[in-house]
Amino acid sequence: MSLVLATRALGIAGFAASLSAPYCLRPPLSHADEKSQRLMAYFGRGVYLTVQTNAVNLVYFTVSLSATLTGWASLQSATDAGFPLAFALGSLLTPLYYSADHFNPMHVERNRQHKEKGFRWCELADHVEHAHATPLLLLEVRQSPLRRALEVRHLSLD
Repeated sequence: MSLVLATRALGIAGFAASLSAPYCLRPPLSHADEKSQRLMAYFGRGVYLTVQTNAVNLVYFTVSLSATLTGWASLQSATDAGFPLAFALGSLLTPLYYSADHFNPMHVERNRQHKEKGFRWCELADHVEHAHATPLLLLEVRQSPLRRALEVRHLSLD
């Protein structure tokens, strides 16, 4: 039980950091190019799937930890219902970012330009926003009581 609590607390910390990173480590929206400013005019950085995915997972891990601590059936039901969405989004965030965007020449150039303007933490922000999502969700699958439900359906995780 304590490992489950630790896993969920780590998930909360990781996804809270990922939601904070763009606001703490990236340039303000006023430094974005014209196209990006139009894109973010109404919802800010919330238009990006990365931010949405990190928000969904922060809510999932918070509800999961609350359900574990309180034992409330309604919270556990919400956790069980939300797990497929959290897992699907989060488990793909890391590999998709590193395969499609991280090494993209346009992305590398944009980070270089920001660094020249004095915003030297953009590369760190990229990693904080993307790197931990898949490992945290795989850890959740291994430690979670949901594992029993998957094994009942003959989906061995070993």
